[in-house]
Amino acid sequence: MASRRYGIFAVDDSLLALDIECLREVVPCPVLNTMPGRHPALKGCFSLRGVLIPVIDLRDLMSAGSESAILDNVVVVTTRNRVLGLLASDVQQVVDCEAQLVVDSDKEHIITGGFTLPGEQRPVSVIDADRLCALPGIPVTEQGQAKPDMADNNTIGSTIHHLMLMSSGGVPLAIDATVVHTIILNPVIESSPIKSGFCLGIIRYQNLRIPVLSLLGALGIDQPGAPPRQAFVIRYDDCYLAFTVENIFDVVKLEQFHPMPLPARSFKEAANFIGVVSVRDLPVDTLGINGDSQQHFLLIADTQLRNRQTLRDIAHITMPDKAAQADTLQAADGSGGKQTLHVLTVDVNGEIACRVDQVLQILPWSEGKLLTCSGGKQAGLVVSREQAIPTFCLSSVLGVAQSPVSNTASILVVQTECGIVGFSVPRLITIDNGRPIPQAESSSTSDEKAWVADAASGHVSLQTAHGPRLLTLLDLQKLGQYCLSQ
Repeated sequence: MASRRYGIFAVDDSLLALDIECLREVVPCPVLNTMPGRHPALKGCFSLRGVLIPVIDLRDLMSAGSESAILDNVVVVTTRNRVLGLLASDVQQVVDCEAQLVVDSDKEHIITGGFTLPGEQRPVSVIDADRLCALPGIPVTEQGQAKPDMADNNTIGSTIHHLMLMSSGGVPLAIDATVVHTIILNPVIESSPIKSGFCLGIIRYQNLRIPVLSLLGALGIDQPGAPPRQAFVIRYDDCYLAFTVENIFDVVKLEQFHPMPLPARSFKEAANFIGVVSVRDLPVDTLGINGDSQQHFLLIADTQLRNRQTLRDIAHITMPDKAAQADTLQAADGSGGKQTLHVLTVDVNGEIACRVDQVLQILPWSEGKLLTCSGGKQAGLVVSREQAIPTFCLSSVLGVAQSPVSNTASILVVQTECGIVGFSVPRLITIDNGRPIPQAESSSTSDEKAWVADAASGHVSLQTAHGPRLLTLLDLQKLGQYCLSQ
């Protein structure tokens, strides 16, 4: 090898060198964010001036050596517009010397030369930056790749964007909320002949049997997820697909933002993603990120998700749920021709239902969102859309003990004749269609509870896989008007 200039850095007790033209800079190692990938050397990623830097630990590529030292620096390597970070103990010096060529037949071997440090007897191994950035399974950032054209994805083509934030298998994800038809909070997945691969079976929704897929599987991420707790539905022409996740925790409104491009070779199907959204672009009170070390969300390319032919073919397996349709027709005949009700069921020390069309907005509920907290029935004030909303604890208003607060705890915002009011509930359960049940004459109650009994005098029948079940149908508008008039 001809004489060249090298930057020398240490990894435990090993000295390594990079051509100085490829060693862009050295920075203190920040907290690394998780990154999908199975290569043992991949330790995570971080953002450096808007560029996502995947970070690897070279010790996982070495055949021997100590792992006692703390690697608290990152050597940023750049070659052919590709960028990668290497964990290092420290940076030693820059030297001019001639390295001896290391000949090998394995083109994946990253050490291509070596020399002895001038004035010492310590060997230094020279790393080939091109080979390093070409290792299979190691993601790198392509600096030269074009910024994504967000106008084609309905995500960044306008001034205001609404993103639904979620997680599955430990992978933080985001998608344009406007493409989501509905959210199913506790999906009941039934086995089906179509079950295979990432297709989990079917769910019943609006008199239909809809194929349900693992979102991670549909995106080409092999990382296994926990049993699905929530799902969202996307419409494909006149058909539907449901995608399961572990947790859907917020929908946020953003102004203009610019996702960071993804590293090359990060995923089997890179076209499924637009880029990475930083928490710096999110509102400071976004539920689920406060106190969490996670700093980025993978932004799903919803256009790809809706247009991929494989998924469209699966969506067309959507079939009518004949049993539910028969029940709906029977219900209409037996209730004076009334239409079925679209209801939201919630947990207030037991499951009750309320009409979806009475709910103006659903806000994530956390104590930090309340401006005041006087205890008792009135929980305090919550601010949304530049409006202070008086908020009441629904369990306290109904006179029942409150269930434990869950990750779907929410505030249901309702418009009444007396103004807007919110009701906090510890858990959302599901959105469903139900049959209203004609009411018998109500029994007399004390004056103190008469208004509560009046608001909770209705009932609705929901069809389940195990037969119909009867729930109290709560009139939130009537209840809210009573609360505000006290």
